[in-house]
Amino acid sequence: MGWMADETGLERCGANFVPLSPLSHLRRAAQVFPDVTATVYGGARRSYAEYHERCTRLASGLAALGVAPGDVVSTILPRVRMH
Repeated sequence: MGWMADETGLERCGANFVPLSPLSHLRRAAQVFPDVTATVYGGARRSYAEYHERCTRLASGLAALGVAPGDVVSTILPRVRMH
């Protein structure tokens, strides 16, 4: 039971429930909120549309190198302090 007193007829279905993965969430955010700020790092700000495009380019680059679904990819990232 959720926040409504009577949820009869509101069982999960395609019209009211879609589980989001990080990829599907980003795709949806880019469609629904293309101009909203998605990331901020120093003076660099990226909208959801820009962030989605950059992620797509990275994925395409990895695919061009022969990385396939199920392969493991690791990264070395700088330590970033979040506020």
